[in-house]
Amino acid sequence: MAQTVWNAAHDKPPEADIDDYDVVVVAAGVWSKPLVAGLGYPVPLVAQRGYHVTFTNPGVALGRVVLPLAHAATIVPMAMGIRIGGTVEFAGDGAPPNSKRAAALSRHAKATIPALNVGEHTTWMGERPCTPDSLPVLCRAPRHPAVLFAFGHGHQGIIGAPKTAEVIADLVAERPPRLDIAPFDVGRFRSLGDCAVEKLTTVYSCIRSFLTATYGVRRCPKAFCDASS
Repeated sequence: MAQTVWNAAHDKPPEADIDDYDVVVVAAGVWSKPLVAGLGYPVPLVAQRGYHVTFTNPGVALGRVVLPLAHAATIVPMAMGIRIGGTVEFAGDGAPPNSKRAAALSRHAKATIPALNVGEHTTWMGERPCTPDSLPVLCRAPRHPAVLFAFGHGHQGIIGAPKTAEVIADLVAERPPRLDIAPFDVGRFRSLGDCAVEKLTTVYSCIRSFLTATYGVRRCPKAFCDASS
């Protein structure tokens, strides 16, 4: 069965924006939320933002991964240099990267490896798509059988990608999935009701506001989340 998809920014899809597909997979990370909401599936999905800094001319050789526990970060030797990554940050949709987070990682790297040259570096920020129960949404859309959901993997996106691909391949081929995907069904949020989903989103916003007001750099204390990823 073909599924018609159009640019949701238009109230009425102009002819030029219409495409027909046999199956559509929604795997857009945190940006999956507005896509599936347009189909009538409210999902309490929020971003836990992480940062990394790559020192492209480190001036030292590192032969192993280093985990400075005092700084809740990971330092990794890579072909392009030495990278430190970590932190969890709640921020509003579309908020620009917080340079203070990258600067903090640079300080932590220098404190851990004093000979490290931190002058030449690149920075990156990514948005981890997280659900309240820390489980992804991996299923066929209940009312749209030609639409498949594969998002919300949180901090385990790379780890979960191979098995997610296998499950999606099974669903596309209309085979029984090779693992029980019932715990990942989008319907688990239906029992919350639209009001509860809205309240959960509000709770996330309140936590974000509290962290911003209290800590200034929107960092997440260990009481709220694991900052080691």
